[in-house]
Amino acid sequence: MIDGRNKGARYMVDVCRLLSHWVCGTVEDAQAYELAFRPRSTALMPIDGHWETKGDLVVRPDLVFPLCVECKKHEAGDLDGLFDAPKWPVWAWWEQTKAQAATIHLPPALIFCRNRRENRVLLTRATAQCLEILPHPGPVVDIRRSNGEELTLCLLDNLLGLPSSNLQRLVKSRKSLRKGWAGRVRVG
Repeated sequence: MIDGRNKGARYMVDVCRLLSHWVCGTVEDAQAYELAFRPRSTALMPIDGHWETKGDLVVRPDLVFPLCVECKKHEAGDLDGLFDAPKWPVWAWWEQTKAQAATIHLPPALIFCRNRRENRVLLTRATAQCLEILPHPGPVVDIRRSNGEELTLCLLDNLLGLPSSNLQRLVKSRKSLRKGWAGRVRVG
């Protein structure tokens, strides 16, 4: 049996590897200590510079990544449930992601998957529209929750298939970004 904590940690490293490759062009098989994104709780914490916390991840200090990312790996099959099911586990994770994002004033992004399934990402519809997420290679589903919240669910590959320069558009659109970020934004 695989320890859930170790499985989650490995999943976060995998997500860090994918994001580092997308944003910085890091070689996909790079060592964990070479990545631009790292899990927040890691023995590989960098010595130099102040890495910024973005939810479950920390980001290299010379990058501004305009999303607060939470990562969840789930074994059970209930991730295939209905979007409107109030007990769908993703909704509890989404609330956690939003709370974390509110503390750092960034849009939330929940990256999750079930064992042996594709990675998915849940974003606010406004964030997805700003990034111009397209329905390729997988479907993009707009969801309106009973509380009026408008969200977009897609495969992580849809996000990673975008030019990383689309992140710049999101940085510019965020009025809540701290002063000084605009001068040190480097994406891609």
